[in-house]
Formats: sequence, C-alpha cells, structure tokens
Amino acid sequence: MKSQFVIIVLSVFVFVACAQDAKPPENIKEAFEARFGEVKNVKWEQEDNNWEADFKNSEGKFSAVFDKDANWMETERDIKPDELPENIRQVLMEEYDDYEVDEVEEVEAPGFKGFEVELEKEEGREEMEITVLVTSEGEIVKEEEEDEEEDEDEEEEEEEDEDDADDKRE
Repeated sequence: MKSQFVIIVLSVFVFVACAQDAKPPENIKEAFEARFGEVKNVKWEQEDNNWEADFKNSEGKFSAVFDKDANWMETERDIKPDELPENIRQVLMEEYDDYEVDEVEEVEAPGFKGFEVELEKEEGREEMEITVLVTSEGEIVKEEEEDEEEDEDEEEEEEEDEDDADDKRE
C-alpha cells in the first residue's frame, strides 16, 4: 500500500513537472528580449537544441525560435487568410485553385521573408492538405503534402499520451 502511494505521488510529480513551461538559459532570454523587448507571459519550449518562445503582443500571436547559442532562427506570426497580400493570394489561386486557405503564418528568418500557408481540399471522403512556403514577392519555394495517415497516427499517439496522463492522475 505504501509503495503504491509513493508511485502515485511520483507520477503526479513527474506529470506536473512536464506540464510546466521549460526555463531557457539566460543567454536565450537575453537574445529574446534584445529582439522583442519586454514581453509578458512568454511560454518557452525546448525542441532538440532549439528554444521556442510563444507570445502575444499588440501585433498578434507569435512564435520565435533561437538555437542553443542564442542565435535567432525565425519568427512566425499567425495571420488571418484575408490578411494575405494580394500578390500572394493571386499566386495561390493560380497554382492551387481547387484548394482553400486554412491557416497562414507570416514568416521571417535570416535571408527569408514570406508566408507559410496551409491549404486544404476535399476529394470525396478524403481531405488533402498542402503546406506552401512562399516569399513576400510571390515565389513558391517549398511545398509539402500532408499525409492523412501520418496525421491520424499523430492524433492517435497524442490521444494515447493524454489517456496515459489521465490514468496517472487517477
């Protein structure tokens, strides 16, 4: 009985520790503040050797990535599809006329300014998704098709992780 209690307490501790925001090293925080100024309510997440900061300010919802040496790698800002510049909408209509714009992020990185656009269309019972990276000038530089099976596998894994977390809390 005592060992079960210890296991439950440790499980809850691990779950709570994992749920909290990651704390970036001081050099990462300093680089962030130098680039974006003082921002409140920054949510930090470590992905491999990079640090990602999610935050909001008067201009919108942002995500910024810094490498382990505090070098800025990119910034993304969520925008509404109708905020896309006309030249970008025109390129997308010409190249992907049977798709609808689902999500848009304005992207800035060293040597790149443009947009990441998620497009989708339905073909019968299947939903097709494409992510397109397009420069501010309207040049398509990257296109990735989303595999629906991969998306379903990822969703199943996330649901299993949530179920596991729920089990640990009970």
